[in-house]
Amino acid sequence: MKDKNLTFIIPAAGNSSRFKAKHSKIFFIYKKKTLIEHIINKVKKFTHNIIIISNKKNYKKLRIICKNYTNLKIKIVFQNKPKGMGDAVNIGLSKAKTLTSAVIWADQIFIGHETLKKTLSYFK
Repeated sequence: MKDKNLTFIIPAAGNSSRFKAKHSKIFFIYKKKTLIEHIINKVKKFTHNIIIISNKKNYKKLRIICKNYTNLKIKIVFQNKPKGMGDAVNIGLSKAKTLTSAVIWADQIFIGHETLKKTLSYFK
């Protein structure tokens, strides 16, 4: 059952500089989906509310991907200057309108459904 009072915050504003690629790692394809799509598909089982923290470079591509999720409330907000993950999470928290929030990194595609479920249950 989806929790109306939960927002998942997904920091995805990094430059992926260690990958030395032309695009951010959140757009790398694994099993015919981008990494960000894998994460959205995981968290949509728990809530309709998602906030993605993006940089300006990734925004247009993220918008195109998010348009495929018409049944979700996805907000894309900017981290204007790369100040780290803590700052990205803080930006997400400031935009969340729900009672509770959870954070999942945009590249954690192998985290399991049961792990997410147990973690959310523990903190509630």
